[in-house]
Amino acid sequence: MTLDLEADPLFLRVVDGLPRVAALIAGLPKEKRLRALEVAEQSYVKTACETGYEQADARAWAVEVMARLRVQNIVGVSAETAH
Repeated sequence: MTLDLEADPLFLRVVDGLPRVAALIAGLPKEKRLRALEVAEQSYVKTACETGYEQADARAWAVEVMARLRVQNIVGVSAETAH
């Protein structure tokens, strides 16, 4: 199955919420951020599975969400240090 994430309303809602998730993770102590990212990814896989994605597609869905979350996290941290 080829994923068309840009047409998936749930995916788009999740992506819209990523700045908030990134801010929460960025606000954690550095030693807790990696674990928070792991938990977030597990949650996204679970969400995708619960909405009907097969396991492999759910993982691909979550990988794409996490890539965007990491970009948000990097951008947010860069913006904070620029001020």
